[in-house]
Amino acid sequence: MTSKGRTVYFRVFKVILLWLVILILSGCQGEETTTSKFVLHNQSGGVVKIAPSLTLSDTLIIKSNQVLEFDFGFERGTTQGIETAFFADGFPVTVIFNNQFPVVHYRDSVQHLGKFYNMLSDRCFYNTSSYKKKIDDPSKNSRFVTLTYTFTAEDYAFAK
Repeated sequence: MTSKGRTVYFRVFKVILLWLVILILSGCQGEETTTSKFVLHNQSGGVVKIAPSLTLSDTLIIKSNQVLEFDFGFERGTTQGIETAFFADGFPVTVIFNNQFPVVHYRDSVQHLGKFYNMLSDRCFYNTSSYKKKIDDPSKNSRFVTLTYTFTAEDYAFAK
C-alpha cells in the first residue's frame, strides 16, 4: 500500500471512529429522577409535638422557629414527588401545642369531638393544599421536590 493509500485509509478510519463515538454518546441519556424532601417549620410561637400514632411512641418535637428536614432520596422518573407528610398514614395524627393543647388531624370529612382538622380544612395533614410545594427542574433529567408544612400562630390560637 502506498503512503497515499495509507493516508486515505487513516482518514476513513478517523471518520468512522468519530461517528462511532458520536453514536455511543448520543445514546447515553441520563435516567430521569425525582428527589423529594419534606420540611416542617414551626412558626407557632411554642413547642409542637406530633404524635402520628395512638401510642405516642414516635413523637416528633419541634421547638419554636425550628425547621426539621427529612430527605426521601430519589425515585425513577419525573414525578410530583411526595404529596403529604410521611407520618400521615391514614390514622389520626395528634399535634400538641406547648404540651397542653391537642389538635387531631383526620383523614375524613366527618365532624369529631374536640379540636380537629379533617380533609375539608386547609390545615389538615391529609389535605394536599395544606402544604407549600416547590418543584425545581435544574436539568431535563432531574427534579427536586420540597414539600413544606408550617405551623403558624393561627394554629396555636385554634388549639387553645
